Amino acid sequence: MNLKKIISLEFGVPFLRKILKKLYREGHYYKVRFGKLRGLKSYYRKDINFHTLIGFWETESIDLLDKIIRQFGWKDKKIVVADVGANLGFYSMYFSKHLSPSSRIYAFEPSVSILEVLKNNININHLKNVEIVEAACAETTGTVEFYIGENHHTSSMLDRWSNNSSTGTLTKVDSISLDDFFGSERIGEYPDLIKMDIEGSGVYALKGCDLCLKIKRPIILMESHTGAEDFAVGNVLSNYDYEALRISTNKWILHKDRNYEDPNGVWGKMLLVPAEKMLTFKN
Repeated sequence: MNLKKIISLEFGVPFLRKILKKLYREGHYYKVRFGKLRGLKSYYRKDINFHTLIGFWETESIDLLDKIIRQFGWKDKKIVVADVGANLGFYSMYFSKHLSPSSRIYAFEPSVSILEVLKNNININHLKNVEIVEAACAETTGTVEFYIGENHHTSSMLDRWSNNSSTGTLTKVDSISLDDFFGSERIGEYPDLIKMDIEGSGVYALKGCDLCLKIKRPIILMESHTGAEDFAVGNVLSNYDYEALRISTNKWILHKDRNYEDPNGVWGKMLLVPAEKMLTFKN
């Protein structure tokens, strides 16, 4: 059994966490030892998943992104990426390392609970092509209510996702639609790829990227967390002529108008591909 599989085993998690506490000191930076972020540095805080520090976080999605970069010849092109829900910056770091230096990665993150870690990771690695945008992606530009969850992975515009309003801290944050950001502030620079993982808030953010979807036809790496978010993704598939591959099963979604209640419906972590790009992706 290889190291990656050993680390993934549930019975090994408590044991590895004990080791982690002895090896890693809070407030320090450590080199990522494995995976696609190998060689980069990551800031350690006690609530950060050790898979991230080691380099084995989101491996299935990262492998798929590797394929996309290769199939579409993105390695040597200027590519624009919207990392929506950047969190501690794992994906932004990956994109910065594996796309050309001329590419632009916009890391959208509104949560004060993780912003410092995101900034530390981008700065310590001198990632000049990553720009942090301290705003929530929503349907419109302005301000929105935002719940800071007990865990940095659970902050959301949805109170029930951040462990309900009784435990999440309610605040207000700046919001911006992807159409406004790329259409007004970055004229003509619509994203080639959108990665979106915002704990159910895709029901709002997806409504704010109509022009992005129509003009640039980006590939979208999307994780859906709720039934409502499933249907929001399904609307994108149906209304904008996209197909979706469920990453965990490596199967294409058959029923775009159904959610997680249907095994062949829209749910989980998915890659959304415009119909006209399907041939290139599958080759």
